[in-house]
Amino acid sequence: MIPLSGKYQGTAAASVLLLCLLFIPEMLNAAIEPAAHTVSILYIESNTGDSSGGHAAVKIGDDVFHFQHGEEGLLLLHRDKWDPFRFYYNDLGNRTMYQAGLSLPPGAAEKVHECFIRLLIEQEGRLSTLHNLRQDQSLLNAFKNGDEPGGIKGAGFFLHGNNSGGHAADILRQEIAQRFGAEFLSATRDELAQKLSHLPDAGPDQAFTLTPYREQLELFEAVSVLEARRGVNPAALISVPCGNGNVKTCGLTPRETESIKQWAAFFKKSVFTLLESRRPDRGFPLMLATARFLAVQRSIEQGELFVLDSFPVDAATVNPVLEAGSRKTLEEVSDRARKRLDEQRVRLFSKKNIDEARWCGFENMASRWSEFMACVHGKERMRVYSGISVPNRPGIVELPSPPPQFKVKVMLETVSRSFSISLSEIQQDTGYNLINRNCVTELFRVISDALSGEQCHDGIPCLSPEQKEAMDSMSFIPWRMFQQVSDTLPTKDIICYPSWRQRQLSSMYSKEDPVTVYLRECNTITSSIYQDGRQDSAFLLFTEEHIIPRPLFGAINIAWSLPRTCLGLITWPVDSGYMLKSGAMGTLFSLPELLFVNIRKGSFSFIQHREN
Repeated sequence: MIPLSGKYQGTAAASVLLLCLLFIPEMLNAAIEPAAHTVSILYIESNTGDSSGGHAAVKIGDDVFHFQHGEEGLLLLHRDKWDPFRFYYNDLGNRTMYQAGLSLPPGAAEKVHECFIRLLIEQEGRLSTLHNLRQDQSLLNAFKNGDEPGGIKGAGFFLHGNNSGGHAADILRQEIAQRFGAEFLSATRDELAQKLSHLPDAGPDQAFTLTPYREQLELFEAVSVLEARRGVNPAALISVPCGNGNVKTCGLTPRETESIKQWAAFFKKSVFTLLESRRPDRGFPLMLATARFLAVQRSIEQGELFVLDSFPVDAATVNPVLEAGSRKTLEEVSDRARKRLDEQRVRLFSKKNIDEARWCGFENMASRWSEFMACVHGKERMRVYSGISVPNRPGIVELPSPPPQFKVKVMLETVSRSFSISLSEIQQDTGYNLINRNCVTELFRVISDALSGEQCHDGIPCLSPEQKEAMDSMSFIPWRMFQQVSDTLPTKDIICYPSWRQRQLSSMYSKEDPVTVYLRECNTITSSIYQDGRQDSAFLLFTEEHIIPRPLFGAINIAWSLPRTCLGLITWPVDSGYMLKSGAMGTLFSLPELLFVNIRKGSFSFIQHREN
């Protein structure tokens, strides 16, 4: 499971990208690591946005496991690293967090950690099956409608004109001919074209997919690219800047040129290795290696660094200025992106060993910086994606002869039936339910299942009957759950992580006049801590630190947001409903304040300095 997946897109776009700018190295190094010796329960207070009723997680070592309500009504397990997880919820999300370590025998934490990892692997397999079946349906619908098959990974890297790759593509084809024979590419392409003109038989297996057929389609396209000496698509490239100047690009230094020649040799060797391989799924990696080789060769020829655009084709887009709150904030995040990019560029060319993961991380960083700069210079929509993405630009594949229509119809019915069955099964097993299956209940179910009946160090039961009973009776409400953990389970090291705003207030109260600080910081207009980002609904007064006057403050917040709701009906055509939504949501989230409950605390799209 890739850390920092799409779930984090509930916060402002600028903060989503800020997470990646800060933590791309951690994402790349998020391999399975040895678990620490403590299982800790995390409770994250409520706030507007995702997990508005509060959230719960389990921390084992540097890994944080938690369940999130995802697409298709599924409750999905996620694994994140502690630092970005805390930064997202505690700093950007402005939520106070609590941590309680469970007193369990030695060896229990490792068993729980292994159980979560097994669940992640199983979940990834089931989701991959659904994804493959969706792709099958799309492919068959294209054949049914008489269209060329689209959405083929890697096909969008290349131009469709023959001999458009220039000298680099010519050299690559010549070396392939010398190594494999002059007719190798054309013979391989013809053989694949013949196979692709027939769809495989479905058979009795309900889980049947067209994955092998799509893999042959990717390989057909990869071989076609090499045979026709097609060039890399300029739209798939990012031009990377260097130094601290204001110019968009600058030339490669002699040292960088020597280093990038080594990268060119590495990617060319990857092309040869994949052509020799018998792996059925080698088509997309072959296109990726070819595209990277052509991009690097262009860099050498033009003296300017080019990499592939890493954004997924289905990346969400937002208005960057509205999401960030101001153009100044957007420019600040862009400046930070530039500094991080410069640091990554130095690392990319300073290390002698070739590490493809490091190249992929650099592609991601360069793509994000390019997106920022385009928006700073007037682009109205910003692509956002919060994970590490391998470039996979999809495109269409031109087949000499498509499969017969009667076979397409039969296969479409079979695949659609398989998809419905697979989706129904996974929804039954992991479907979200507010009371019986949510972010709290599933965490304790996993812990209980991992330790029940197991023996830990020196034959001591990992979980006593009393502890199991307490876990099985945990409340599904996050805040109530943490109370029960503190009251009914042996705990140690209970820690509070105050929210970002609370930490700043504490520092101000210790240095300035408390009355002045309170009057300035109690509202969103004069506050020096809170910047009115468009990610929050309308409100005037902060009620988090007030209990007795909270209903009065809540009434003022309602009075503040209601007029915006009415005005939003007028401004809808101009702002696409932003003011209407902001006012309506502000009113909704202020209603609990009338009953002494606080949900909204304000959140941040950008924080200049990270503090733990």
